Amino acid sequence: MPKIRPPEFLRRAAYSRSIVSQKMIETMTTPLAASKRLGISCSGFYKKQKQPALFRVGELASLAELTGMTDEEIVGVVMGRRVTK
Repeated sequence: MPKIRPPEFLRRAAYSRSIVSQKMIETMTTPLAASKRLGISCSGFYKKQKQPALFRVGELASLAELTGMTDEEIVGVVMGRRVTK
């Protein structure tokens, strides 16, 4: 039986989600603290974490500042894939 690959948009969302989750764990940031910093509800933050394309530029900038994301990681969240120099 042939292997079925997930669609591209699901792979990109999973990569973006992994970056955000990893940085939140590294900085010990709770979803409640992140949602307050972004000015959205906690359930809204979870929804955006599941679908990173829903993050607005200002929200992503605040999240990057809160978690200490590098420029490459921010671009990785936006693009949904690893970016090399």
